[in-house]
Amino acid sequence: MALLILAAVVITCLAYPFFYSALLKKEFNPNNLIRVSDFKSNGETREGFAVFSGKLASFQGTTLKLQAGDGDTLWERRMDIKEPFIAALEDIIAVADMEKGIIYGIDGQGQDLWQTAPASGIIRMGTDGRHIWVISRQREQAVVEVFNQSGIKISYLQIDGAELTGVSVSREGAFTAVSTASVKDGSITGSVILYNSDGAILWAKSYRDSLVMGIGFADEHSLIILTEETLMSLSTGGDIRWQREIEGYITRLLLTDKGVTAINLSDDYRNGVPGSGTDETVLYDREGNQLGRFRHNERITGLTEGQYCIGIYSGRRLKKVPLDGREASDKEFDGDLMAVYLLENNFIAYISADKLYFESVL
Repeated sequence: MALLILAAVVITCLAYPFFYSALLKKEFNPNNLIRVSDFKSNGETREGFAVFSGKLASFQGTTLKLQAGDGDTLWERRMDIKEPFIAALEDIIAVADMEKGIIYGIDGQGQDLWQTAPASGIIRMGTDGRHIWVISRQREQAVVEVFNQSGIKISYLQIDGAELTGVSVSREGAFTAVSTASVKDGSITGSVILYNSDGAILWAKSYRDSLVMGIGFADEHSLIILTEETLMSLSTGGDIRWQREIEGYITRLLLTDKGVTAINLSDDYRNGVPGSGTDETVLYDREGNQLGRFRHNERITGLTEGQYCIGIYSGRRLKKVPLDGREASDKEFDGDLMAVYLLENNFIAYISADKLYFESVL
């Protein structure tokens, strides 16, 4: 009997790595790129991952690579960047060297197209469809620079005084919206300012005792604004098109390229126990119609956009919701989901326990 038990243990130890790797498909260890203890996936931190045309662009050490949905490497190249930030546009991958203040435009085959250096360096960077925006500072002013997919600067804005909290650029680049926050007499005021491509202010709106949680263009002529209490749509002329009251504590927000807004709400856990309780995710279309409400039995870790769908993840569970809010699917994974990237052909890439995995969610 002892020999049989020993044989079973040996066979299990030898076979386990094979079955484990087959289950998880493919993986790589990002080494010092990701430290799970301080990893944040809010779209504005300096992280080396982005989804480009349904594929994953990522940094592994000093290697930039593009991988298909099943994890196969399509190409890779070395780039000597210590603090990378990757952002994906429709036609290019934008790679920023945050330390040197340089942005590189790279095509889908991994070839250099252009490089540019924002005037005052790079503090934060992001994209809106066809444009790259960069936040920096010059003396007492915040600076926003907007570049198109050819690396050409199309707008340069200087914002006085208040703290700059968000940026969004319309698809054709005719408008740039920024959100700010200021404190006066113990009261917080959130504001939204709309600029044209020449840098002239078209209008400014302020919301006393409320932060602006997010801004984004639903189309070329309408802007979505979320405050702590209200989701609204304003025209580029400054008129309110519609507004919806928000009940709950906003913990996550996703403004999709298709104009759908996903808001994750929680009871106010500032007065409770962090990590306990339930969350709810609500979807709205560009006209303010509610597409769906989804209750969760745990705190939501993040929201992510895929091809015509939204991913809602928490713990080890991922819920995929089509942009029409129907026929949501659930899947549970073997590890905790620190970040999720929805890829082509129903594959996802996810970070768990300091590794990146590729897996089908069919």
